[in-house]
Amino acid sequence: MEEWQPKQYVRRVAVVGCGVAGLTAIKACLEEGLEPHCFEMNSDIGGVWYTSDSPKPGGGPQMYDSLITNISKAMMCFSDFPCPPHYPPFLPHKLFQQYLHSYAQHFELQKHITFNTKVLEVAKAEDYITSGRWTVTTTKVQADKQTEEKTTSEFDAVILCQGFYRVPHSPHVPGMKEEFKGKIHHVDSYKNPQDFRDRTVIVVGSASSAGDVACDTAPVAKQVYLSVHHGAYTISRLVNGRTPWDFLLRRVTLNYVPRSLAHRVMVAKASKWLDPVSSGLKPKPSQPRSQNNFIVNDQLPFKIMTGQLKVVAHIEKLTGNAEAHLEDGTVLREIDDIIFATGYKHDFSVIDPSFLSSEPESEKLELYKMTFPLSLPHDTLTLLGCLRANGPIPPLLENQARLAARVISRKHKLPERSMRRHDVDLINSQQLERHGCLKYAFQYLDIADNIATELGIKPNWWHFCLQGDVKMALAVLLGPAHPFHYRLVGPHTWDGARDAIFSAYRETVFATQHRKVAIEEGKERGGSGELRWLLWMVLSLLGLCLAWLCL
Repeated sequence: MEEWQPKQYVRRVAVVGCGVAGLTAIKACLEEGLEPHCFEMNSDIGGVWYTSDSPKPGGGPQMYDSLITNISKAMMCFSDFPCPPHYPPFLPHKLFQQYLHSYAQHFELQKHITFNTKVLEVAKAEDYITSGRWTVTTTKVQADKQTEEKTTSEFDAVILCQGFYRVPHSPHVPGMKEEFKGKIHHVDSYKNPQDFRDRTVIVVGSASSAGDVACDTAPVAKQVYLSVHHGAYTISRLVNGRTPWDFLLRRVTLNYVPRSLAHRVMVAKASKWLDPVSSGLKPKPSQPRSQNNFIVNDQLPFKIMTGQLKVVAHIEKLTGNAEAHLEDGTVLREIDDIIFATGYKHDFSVIDPSFLSSEPESEKLELYKMTFPLSLPHDTLTLLGCLRANGPIPPLLENQARLAARVISRKHKLPERSMRRHDVDLINSQQLERHGCLKYAFQYLDIADNIATELGIKPNWWHFCLQGDVKMALAVLLGPAHPFHYRLVGPHTWDGARDAIFSAYRETVFATQHRKVAIEEGKERGGSGELRWLLWMVLSLLGLCLAWLCL
């Protein structure tokens, strides 16, 4: 089939959802001269970051009161809108919601959003074959119910921004529904520990949310157990008590250091923060390195060392007398509550599942750059956020949105279908090889730079070297992979990107300094001192690489 070429300029774009992905999709559409119309089922922006004291009118997961971002403000922000200098290095969820409001206000996004409106269906328009257009059916949401009235409108393109965090996933445990008399919860409905006071609680999971909830409930509960299946390593938000851990996400590590060595370094750092053996968290030897989880948590060591929290094995079955039988033979008794922090499943119920995969009944997705359905003849339906990454999600979603808007506006042409098929098949085979399932979990820089390369916004250090800008070349290669890097080259560069890159270290690390103290001569406040430290680190890593190769 020959690729369709539009007879007229594509303009009206429906954006479904107004969380992080939806906001950046609106802005990307505006940058390309498109007309975005965003539908949000809740009464405010933010998606999963939007919280209220009462259940959300449109439903969906909520952030718990104690949640603090695991990613620093210099990495969590959008590429052309840094967090204010007075923000702390890591943001409480309400402060990140405030940041999203500031972003929407600064770029005048809210006038393009229709709130309390739920999208029921996205379907091909009658003339889709020739036009590539879509119909979007919506209904109004009031309080905890939706109205019967439906409205259907046509759009030239649709950007779905619902992501993975839609439907809670709770694994089936024998006896959970038939026998167990305690209460079963999922972290999506968890707000604070008050309901668990003086109760015995098992938190199930080995990701950061499981660690958060276990530590949050430990001070008030009678006893908290953290049940892990494969195990995990634990890292602090700060490296050496100062630098955010995500400042270690650097292109030099990705491109020039063997993954096995980089993993060893991370494990060594994690083991210094919390010994995986004595804590009981050590991953099983049979588990592939690529499947190791890292819990970002600053309280876990203290809670474990004081006995408020005990790490236990995977639950094999539950019985009617409030007992949990573990895989190592241990039996936990008098269990009042079980909280599953076991992630979410995607929800694509508003579209025909055959759009996304040749095997619609499976978990398989066939999305070019995890954004464009391979099966459709027109690139007028895009999906944002159908992936996971071990790093900041907002800039990754922004790269997807910028690519989607660029393609929809016909300012960027995607490769031929055969090349897209090869790319999709490669991603799916890599996911199966690394994770044993189609988890769609990526190394952050792998996927972010991959999308950026397609769009032409990935900076190359040698390009800056040729221009004589050695300082920027070093920052791109050796420095933290800040989102601002994606505004240095390509479409829609930002004049403030350079300053944001070189001020990020200072404005993040020293954001907590409210009392002036003397600084030893030679100690950096960012800038050149940071680069000297980076050079030392890279030379050390290269030495380790040589030693590793010689073994």
